[in-house]
Amino acid sequence: MPAPSSDRSGGLRPLGAGFTLFLLAAAALGAASVLLRHGAWGVFLGLDSLYYLDAARNLAAGEGFTHFDGTLYTLMWPPLYPLLLAVLSLGLFDPAAIAGPLGAAAFGFAVFVVGRTLARRLRSRFLAVWGGLSAALAVPLADQAAWAMTDSLLILFSVLALAETESFLAGGRRRSGALVRAAVFAGLAWASRLVGAAVPGAAGLLLLFCGGAPFRQRLRHTLVFSVIAAAPMGLWFLRHLWVLDWTGAESRAAHRPLAGLLGELGRGLLDWARPAPAEGALGGPGPLLALAGLAAAALLPLAVTALRDRPGRRGAERGGGRRRSPGRPGTVFGAFALCYLALLLATVAAIDLRGLPPRYLLPLFLPLLVVVAATLDRLLARERARAATGSAAPGSATGRTGEGIGAALFAPGRPRARTAAVLSGAALCFWTAGQGSANVEEIRRARAGEIYLGYSAPTWARSRLLEHLRENPLSGPVFSNEPAILAFHRVGGDDYRDRGYTWSCLPTWRPRRDHPVEERLLDWLRNVPEGSFVVSFHGRWSPPCEYGAPALRLVPGLRPVAELEDGAVYRVDRSLPPGPNPYRSAVAAAGAGDFGPPLVRSRFEIYHRGDSLLYFREPCSAADLAPDFALQAYPAAPADLPAASREQGYEDRGFSFREHGMPLDGACAAIVPLPPYPVARLTTGQQPPDPATRWRESARLDFDRFRAAREGIVGGARGEPVVRSDFDLYLDGKTLAYHRAPCGEEEVAHRFLLHLRPRDPADLPEGAPAGFENRDFDFGEHGMILGGECLALVPLPSHELASLTTGQWRPGEAPFWRAVVRPDGDR
Repeated sequence: MPAPSSDRSGGLRPLGAGFTLFLLAAAALGAASVLLRHGAWGVFLGLDSLYYLDAARNLAAGEGFTHFDGTLYTLMWPPLYPLLLAVLSLGLFDPAAIAGPLGAAAFGFAVFVVGRTLARRLRSRFLAVWGGLSAALAVPLADQAAWAMTDSLLILFSVLALAETESFLAGGRRRSGALVRAAVFAGLAWASRLVGAAVPGAAGLLLLFCGGAPFRQRLRHTLVFSVIAAAPMGLWFLRHLWVLDWTGAESRAAHRPLAGLLGELGRGLLDWARPAPAEGALGGPGPLLALAGLAAAALLPLAVTALRDRPGRRGAERGGGRRRSPGRPGTVFGAFALCYLALLLATVAAIDLRGLPPRYLLPLFLPLLVVVAATLDRLLARERARAATGSAAPGSATGRTGEGIGAALFAPGRPRARTAAVLSGAALCFWTAGQGSANVEEIRRARAGEIYLGYSAPTWARSRLLEHLRENPLSGPVFSNEPAILAFHRVGGDDYRDRGYTWSCLPTWRPRRDHPVEERLLDWLRNVPEGSFVVSFHGRWSPPCEYGAPALRLVPGLRPVAELEDGAVYRVDRSLPPGPNPYRSAVAAAGAGDFGPPLVRSRFEIYHRGDSLLYFREPCSAADLAPDFALQAYPAAPADLPAASREQGYEDRGFSFREHGMPLDGACAAIVPLPPYPVARLTTGQQPPDPATRWRESARLDFDRFRAAREGIVGGARGEPVVRSDFDLYLDGKTLAYHRAPCGEEEVAHRFLLHLRPRDPADLPEGAPAGFENRDFDFGEHGMILGGECLALVPLPSHELASLTTGQWRPGEAPFWRAVVRPDGDR
């Protein structure tokens, strides 16, 4: 067989009309999965999305590369994405309306390019079909393409550049055109995201060392490629130097440990093997699909064989022939994967990027998919060639020897090859099926608004803070913990810049830990002009900012303008006198014993102080504060409950730490107001993802009432009990007291029955069966254990009773004790 480079077609396999239709259908499937995710909420928005969209709006308006606050759009923000949005909007549409279809189209086109590359280069039609379908059903890629982010463009131009690079290295027709196209696409990938520099880097190395030509010619090809590929970002870099002075740039070096980065990398790659993201609710054969995905991922090390097989052979050079060109997509895409990983790890290790976000790994998905398919294709071709010729030479396969899984399956005398082919094919099919089922679940969740946020999502459409800002324009400079939220003012043609807003971010990303929080905020406030506004946003989607509304409320010189459910507005007024920090005062009082012993000792200590609760923990980390807090308040009188809560019997007052808490230099405290009515008991806790850190506790707030009742019983002031049984029963007005000593958790573990028979049947609640009112209860509802004694105080109705029956029972059994009480005390 002649060398691939001598073939005018470059060794390409005919695509065929049928397979072209399949690839178009796969691309349409991928694009549709992205658009279906948007549903009624629109394109998904991250923090960076607002910067990209407003830069595109400013470009379309002829105002150049600027952010929503008028500052310059500089080097750290790649230029291609907002530029494309501005051009495609044609001055007729908002760029936000273009972002969704652009991401879907980029993903669909990337699917087509990968499937076309595999179909034209692989001998196995099965692997080509699997690769195209797996690319179309890739959950992480479809999820990311649904966001208004640059990742979809980086992925598209990466696979385009790598496919053209592979075509150039393989030879065939129009090699010079392939080189130019590869350089253009590589430059566009770099202009999509800065880490896209791995694309021209990997392609340049391949051109220099694997070009299948004399060194001078390979060097010339590499120089031409590099000049074209570097042109877009070179011009962007010169523009950056022209508009900004770099001398005052702040160093962000963090020197992250390599071991931690490798661990994050491994976790990110293993996520691809799951049938659904970690927060998904996909049922069914999840473990089996995950195992099949891991089995498929385990084939990746075989890519080393593709990289080790250098295309040049000394024997060929001695024979006077040209060096064989690679013609193998696994080599090109594998080289990019290695180069991208090296650049990514070096970047994250040198710059404080707060870890390794999963989306940074997404450009590896399709290249690794190609590497797996190409490596399996070569192995299958070798096995088929060995079975047919009895030779172990790796290059003995002809163009018609290895047709894929089927060829290896029916190869005579090769049972190991048949077994490996069956297992590999099953693993790949199971993994792709898992991606498909996970796609359906993710589309359902996205359309239901469970996980993603667009312009029309309730967080924004019903935001009280944004509604207040639209109805009450601010006249003066405005500072915020997340200034990008005001980009939403431009939705529907509302341009906040016409109102003279100037936006800057609170300097909270690198707070100085050697000073208390109040001093740090005061240091910042000294440079804020009088009359400025400070906006704190703490909605569902907000930055992990250290300072929220509670902390700002403590700063002297900030006058509250509006305190809303999802944020607050303050005005700088230095005439306000400084006051004490209530958080520090409360913690000091609790430590001095002014609040008595804590109601709860768990992951947080909880104290009761008048009409509020104090939650305190030391030491305290961000992980302790991330999960929301549950808080259920049970009133002393059920009639005090709001009408909406009476059916469930308690008022839900759950909260996030950002709403009521404040960090205190290694500790944290939250002051949570209680309802205006008397609260008898409460239940609180947190439900983080890790079961080991979950906690839930109950406590009573009417401890004094129980202590007084116990003293009356033990001291004899209550007189003799009306009933002596497993519990002594006392009647005091409209309260029935249950008392037992000694007593522990075991004695109160079973439910209490309580049936009330009124003297006047008209006093029965509507629908009461058998002529009595059922008020069965658990001990936790009305009782507590005091010093080894159990005491429950149960309120009785205001109308007169003829009798009541009480006792305890185990589920499904008759009561193990039972007593009848009459108002006159007779048993």
